[in-house]
Amino acid sequence: MSSAISQEILDHILDQLCFDRASLAASSLVAHRWLDTPRRHLFSVVRVSAKNVIAFAALLEEQRCTFRRHITGLEIDLVRGSQQWFVELSTRLQPLGITAQCTSMSLRGPQVRKEVQESLVRYYNNLEKFRVGPAKFDSVQDLTDVLGQLPHLRILDLQAAFTNSFTDLPSQSPASPLRELSLSSTSIHGVLPSLIDCGALEHVTLLSFTQVRAQDLPVIRRYLSIQNTTLEALDIAVYLPYLGVSDGPSLYLFNPWLRFLTTSIRYIC
Repeated sequence: MSSAISQEILDHILDQLCFDRASLAASSLVAHRWLDTPRRHLFSVVRVSAKNVIAFAALLEEQRCTFRRHITGLEIDLVRGSQQWFVELSTRLQPLGITAQCTSMSLRGPQVRKEVQESLVRYYNNLEKFRVGPAKFDSVQDLTDVLGQLPHLRILDLQAAFTNSFTDLPSQSPASPLRELSLSSTSIHGVLPSLIDCGALEHVTLLSFTQVRAQDLPVIRRYLSIQNTTLEALDIAVYLPYLGVSDGPSLYLFNPWLRFLTTSIRYIC
């Protein structure tokens, strides 16, 4: 019966199931011409850890593997100790073309070590979306060095903490203008000043701060005091136990240009 429906209409119908993985998996078993669209959604982002990396890489290298062309994002679960397995994985993915087609990356774990940072820069030059956290870098400098060598980066979501919060070295500017930025409490104090100083926020349209603490307020005020004609939406989530009720109203800054934004300031108890 599906043969009476054009492939374009069929693909559009299946696209509506993009958030229902069980239905996508079931649809892929109906007929051969139903297969491609569910696979595109099911395998667009895959999660890899030290536990499954060997089997995952071996599966992708199989000649009969038909879903690797759909992989456009990786979610990486890092562990303590050596993270050389991520380097080896990237080395095996490169000849398959997966590192080149990968446009999103998510890192989480106790520590992002040097070998992972070097592999990101070497193999994943087409990243447009980069999410870090919860995770820890040795320094802000380590993170900005990575950002400075990702030429297509547009969306940055950081829940990163830093072993050494301050550095005397100049921070490197991101290689491309950021469009969307989300910073959690652990990243605001360390990262936001560096991004302001290097002019990396001039083209940001969506900006989000979560779990804001008292120590984060001065740098947020500093950013908001500079008129940004490209900013369209601002979201600030204040966690009152971090901030203190008496300091909450100080976030309402009376900058005339802010009234044109879609602004949300939420207080979480």
